[in-house]
Amino acid sequence: MFFLRYRSCVPGIFSAVLLMLVPVFSWAAATAGSPAAVPVLEPVTIIGSLDVRANGVSRLSREMIDRLPQGNGTINELLDVLPDVQFSETFKSSLTAGEILPPDVSISGGKVFQNLFLIDGLDNNSLLDPTARNPNDFADVPGHPQKLFLDSSLAEEVVLYDSNIPVRYGQFSGGVIDVVTRHPAERFSVNLDYRHTRDEWTEFHLNEADRAGFTQSGSASAQPEFSKHQGGVSVDLPVSDRVGLLLDYHQLYSDIPLLHLGERKSQNRRNENFFLKGVFDQDADHSWDFTLLYAPYKADYFVQDAADSGFVINGGGLTTTLNHYRFFEQGSIQFQAAFSDSENSRDAPQNWRLWAATDSRPWGRLVGSDYSREGGFGNLDKEQQDVHVNVDVNWDLEPRGDLEQHLNGGLQASWTRGRYQRSQQAVAYKESRLTPDVICGADLFACIDGEQFLTRRNVYRASRTVEEINAIGIYFEDQLRYRQLSVRPGLRADYDDYLENLNLAPRLALEYDLFGDGRTVLTGGVNRYYGRSFLTFKLREGKLPPNAEYRSTVHNQVMAWQPYPDTLQSVARFSRLDTPYNDEVVLGFDQALLGGQLSGKYVYRRGRDEFARQYGPVEADGLRYYTVNNNGYSRHESYRVSWEKAWRKQYLLLTWTWQESSSSNDNYDTVLDDEELQDRVWYRNRIVYKAELPRRDYNRPHTLEMLWTTQLPAGFSFTNFTRYLSSYHSLENTWQEKAIPGAEQRFDFFKGEPVAESLYVYDDVKRGDVVLFDWKLAWQGTLLGVPGVGFRFDIFNVFNRKVESGLSPGEYQLGRQVWAGLNFKY
Repeated sequence: MFFLRYRSCVPGIFSAVLLMLVPVFSWAAATAGSPAAVPVLEPVTIIGSLDVRANGVSRLSREMIDRLPQGNGTINELLDVLPDVQFSETFKSSLTAGEILPPDVSISGGKVFQNLFLIDGLDNNSLLDPTARNPNDFADVPGHPQKLFLDSSLAEEVVLYDSNIPVRYGQFSGGVIDVVTRHPAERFSVNLDYRHTRDEWTEFHLNEADRAGFTQSGSASAQPEFSKHQGGVSVDLPVSDRVGLLLDYHQLYSDIPLLHLGERKSQNRRNENFFLKGVFDQDADHSWDFTLLYAPYKADYFVQDAADSGFVINGGGLTTTLNHYRFFEQGSIQFQAAFSDSENSRDAPQNWRLWAATDSRPWGRLVGSDYSREGGFGNLDKEQQDVHVNVDVNWDLEPRGDLEQHLNGGLQASWTRGRYQRSQQAVAYKESRLTPDVICGADLFACIDGEQFLTRRNVYRASRTVEEINAIGIYFEDQLRYRQLSVRPGLRADYDDYLENLNLAPRLALEYDLFGDGRTVLTGGVNRYYGRSFLTFKLREGKLPPNAEYRSTVHNQVMAWQPYPDTLQSVARFSRLDTPYNDEVVLGFDQALLGGQLSGKYVYRRGRDEFARQYGPVEADGLRYYTVNNNGYSRHESYRVSWEKAWRKQYLLLTWTWQESSSSNDNYDTVLDDEELQDRVWYRNRIVYKAELPRRDYNRPHTLEMLWTTQLPAGFSFTNFTRYLSSYHSLENTWQEKAIPGAEQRFDFFKGEPVAESLYVYDDVKRGDVVLFDWKLAWQGTLLGVPGVGFRFDIFNVFNRKVESGLSPGEYQLGRQVWAGLNFKY
């Protein structure tokens, strides 16, 4: 596959005078003027709406996306305004304000890697270790749940499915995010836009004891300075009445200066989108479109206070899609074919050396260390290639009396290839020994004559492994409507030659229009969702374990390397697995109220056979093998009430959500063997199994939200997003022990007596509640005789509230942050 490796320059620094205008909320203005007074003007065409209903679907239109406060401009950040979506407690951390990757999201209690991400209906999920996050891992590289990171400017619509999800979507057990990219406009146009923020426009909330260390940070885990630039150009080019082209380039760039060996040195992050879309309306019955998206991600790092340690993490990739739509009198057929190639790779120095700080290796002394570190962790390449072919058929049957029937069915076939490769041997040298009379001989790389030599090393051997997954999914859904009752039964069958499981997922959704006028609708559903496997499991099996070696001296002469005795290494071994699944029950209603829509919903989910791992005994070869198992499980319960209304120039959404989630493990790398499942602890004065403890993250119980957007006079618009986050209880092991009372002690039948035991006490660590305001103020009009000019200001945490978050005490979210931007459209 040919990749265009393109490096673009950083946009010039934008200079703007920030004018913060705080409009007065006026409910008199909100209700002035009846929609009936202007019947030809639909509110949605001006403001947009989310259309939050009990049926489990919410939509962000292009109009609404333009009005939302946006930080890095990623699709995931837009989901913050939608119900049943939770971000990590570490989201918008004060420690890492310079990062640009899309945040992880949990939907309806699902884990962050259990969602299905789609771009124009095609899978955008990465199977290359999506929860890996450590850039300094010698044996691996960071991953992400998504293959490509799409800029929100390319989205025509973002559709979220959080419950009662149709059968055409499969291989997930969380939620579904389907991004529909925009089509070329019918008129020629050019759009330029640019946005900027920096540390001077940001308030950092920190633990005072950590502030001095933060400002002098040399690690990417603490970023006191940063500047971000987001911008691009979009060209709509109508070739003819039937053919249109859209060309778009957008870049998000971040510069993060850090201290490195006594000097300022920057780390950079860059995500680019090169987008081409062509549309061909052949005739009234045939339509075609072609999409090419190249979205590389690049992150420059260095190891803290290590000389010659610069390395690059590469992600993202390329995808091409062809769609053909065939329309006929009673339905349509859609054919999709797509190819994608994505990577998670590292370019780094091949060897790591941990010297003693001496006159010949002095740089460790600059930072007060006894050691001078040097080098890197070696090149690593992980690649995922996908081919998808989908056929979707919709058919409207002739009505039979009061019975209306719509059929939907289809087939989805995919081929996925994963590759892990360390092309060259990489070595980590450590444990230096100062020896003034040492003789290095031929080894002048890990030894200095008359000074020191390195006595131990881990040799990471070159290795390569390739694995494939062939999968097929078939689905059928029958949507029946009889008078006031709508029933949507469906069945989905999935099979792949990796797990070799045939997964049958029945789904049933019901709606009852109570009075037949659409004002009161009752909703219900019973569904099963099967997840997917990851290439991670098989690719890890192909990794060769590092060889541990040591050496000494004889008569001051450095000897040859030899195996280090009794070294324990853990190695992956593939095991036969069941496919994780979630069973769901949904009850809800939609009620017309006060000119708007009141909705309520209850969702209960139970997750089974979720991935975890377990270790086996040490084998005769000195290796300890671990396997992935299906010991994980989870539970989620939520209640939601919302009310929304769209006026001629305003939109308001009020939402309250209560949820509670518990899970045996956070991700598939958690050790969860039979012994762990039986491990008990004290929690809230009760003895519970450790696996039944509440989740430590994505578990705020109560959330109140208000989204209000309005069109103001003179070309101004304003959006306010207010959130109340209830107090949050994070789990902590107090390391105190408490005896089990006699009535709950286990009985030893061999000794004929109760077993006296003490268990660790787990306690809640309370994080306080908070009210947060995010604003967006925009203006669009003519400036100095030039039409199509716009300014925008996105302000987050307007009142600079201090929010303790994170999974460790003393971590806080960012305070007030301002983004300023401009755009020009011709």
